Amino acid sequence: MNDLDLADQLLGCVTQIRRVLDTRLQRHGVSVARKRVLGALAAGPARQSELATALDVAPRTITELIDGLSRDGLVRRTDDPRDRRARLVRLTPAGEHANTLATATRHEFLAELFADLTTEERAALAHTLATLRTRATALT
Repeated sequence: MNDLDLADQLLGCVTQIRRVLDTRLQRHGVSVARKRVLGALAAGPARQSELATALDVAPRTITELIDGLSRDGLVRRTDDPRDRRARLVRLTPAGEHANTLATATRHEFLAELFADLTTEERAALAHTLATLRTRATALT
């Protein structure tokens, strides 16, 4: 298999995994991207700029995600007591509930997805993915 075919197979696999997970998460009113934000906020309130950095997304992207989550009542913006010019984003009780349900759904899906892999295959996959990520980072 040549490099292009291998890359196409990897990207196709990732796309399909994300598509299936997105479909399952929709039951809880979230997508993979929205779940990442909820998961990050489960650790506590954060500024949008901190979220963008932590999730490795553009500031505009995090603003759009937070706007949507806020509209749906899953997060709210509050004043930052340490800096009155800044705003913090925090989960609402509905956001905490959605995050809990989405986390369980994600775990269930991943258990199904990796069910046929042996411990050795999982270790080899983890090693291969780490190697590819390190190489891709070095190429940027």
